[in-house]
Amino acid sequence: MAIERAKELKGKNGMIAGTAEYLNDLNSDLVIKQLTKKANAFNYYRSIKSINNDVSKPAGEILRDLKEYAPLLRYVPSGRRDTLKRFLNGLYELSGYTGAKESKLKQAISLADLSDSRTKKNSRASDRDIDKEVDIMYHGSVGKKGSLNNSSSGKGRRKPDDKFYMDIVNKYQYKYEFKGVLKGKNGVDIFSDKYIEHYEKEIFKTAVAYKHNGGKFTYVQFIKELLNGLYGRIIYDVDSFILQEHTRF
Repeated sequence: MAIERAKELKGKNGMIAGTAEYLNDLNSDLVIKQLTKKANAFNYYRSIKSINNDVSKPAGEILRDLKEYAPLLRYVPSGRRDTLKRFLNGLYELSGYTGAKESKLKQAISLADLSDSRTKKNSRASDRDIDKEVDIMYHGSVGKKGSLNNSSSGKGRRKPDDKFYMDIVNKYQYKYEFKGVLKGKNGVDIFSDKYIEHYEKEIFKTAVAYKHNGGKFTYVQFIKELLNGLYGRIIYDVDSFILQEHTRF
């Protein structure tokens, strides 16, 4: 009795399922290719889990940058702060998905959304009063701390107290010394897309949000969709093979 040789299962890509060639083609997506370089190329669980270690160093650097400018962060336009906050929230969710949640990211988020006490004003002066004094300082009407005496807050003119003076100096630094650009240790504006892409490349080896995910920082959902896509391709190939074999008999 002749023994029929088992038929090889070929995928939609024309490659034999289970071979290195077949699996490498599954990993041809740029992001999957980058992620699987960190561990066994086909051990997706280990590859995804390894991301947790890659998040820690960038988280510490971002937190350091935000701490350095903490008193000035309240002057950054809310839209720019919100973009960085969404990026940090995405990384925080990702850290929990791949292992332990990164506490440094939680601290960084509190700085970006101004809930951290270090981002608050020192005095009870209004922003309008602070801006008036800042303009006076910029135009040369005010020199040293002792001559800051033209505040319009309260009744009549008064010499601003130390806390009020600190608020004036902080706003002056942000507006005129830094010109609204707060650079991190990497020399990039903290609230720019370039800053975010810098750290995405450190973590994923590619800029994910704007190049692969429609500008969204939903990294967990993005990775799940990538893995579901791989699973779907494999299931499609297996189902197609079974259907072909069924129609033979």
